[in-house]
Amino acid sequence: MVYFSLSMNNILFFIENVIITLIIISVFLYTLRTWSHNEKIIKRYNNMISKDPANITTLNNRCVELASQRKYLHATMCFDKVLEIDSNNAAVL
Repeated sequence: MVYFSLSMNNILFFIENVIITLIIISVFLYTLRTWSHNEKIIKRYNNMISKDPANITTLNNRCVELASQRKYLHATMCFDKVLEIDSNNAAVL
């Protein structure tokens, strides 16, 4: 027969692992939720830019959002486009 010891250390170890697992699951779910939200934001900016391609504020906001999502290549290309329209844009420089 196998006997399990229910010492206080074992109980605390179990509780600690459950808490860590719940934290990991929570972070994962939060990441999924924010990723979906971030993609919607980029789509909205793209829609607004398609209607008014010279809107510096919208373009700049899209660039900042891309950078915050760590999409640095896309953000850099976006900032370059802002500078093509307004080469003295202080927000980009």
